[in-house]
This record gives sequence, structure tokens and C-alpha cells, in this order.
Amino acid sequence: MPTLTLPAAFAPLTGGETKLSMDGADTVKNLLDRLFMDHPTLTPRLLCRGRIASWINIYIGEANIRDLAGTATPLADDDQVLVLNAIAGG
Repeated sequence: MPTLTLPAAFAPLTGGETKLSMDGADTVKNLLDRLFMDHPTLTPRLLCRGRIASWINIYIGEANIRDLAGTATPLADDDQVLVLNAIAGG
């Protein structure tokens, strides 16, 4: 089953968990649907107008899903999915 790693800043929204096993997720969309069903407070943190927010990057291994098939990207059982949020400062 794919494993999802979230930024530590999201841990309070997932009961303290930053690594989640996503059993049955065969695409990034299915993974996100399950994540939002289990942890609905993450939805506005990751989505903007129903799409992955521009400040959120999702990687499978070292590949950004924006360079693959987006949320239609298929997942293998041993895939490591990483969510990163951009940090800006000045």
C-alpha cells in the first residue's frame, strides 16, 4: 500500500500522524479522496477551488505529479508519496 508523508505542520490535523498508509489507493486522486474523507480539515490546506493548490507539491519518489499525469498518476503498492507546501519569506 502506498505511504503518504505530510509536513509536520499538518500533524495536528491528522491526530499527530505525518506518515499514513493509504491502503487501496491506486491513483493520486484516490489517495487524496481517502485522505480528505479521513481528515476533512486537510482539504482547504491542500486544495484551492477544487484543485491542488499552487503552493502544494506532491511527489512520488522524486517526481512531481505535475510532471506526470497529475492526480490521475497511478500508484504502486510500494510508492512513497510526499506532500510539501511551499514556504515563502523575505
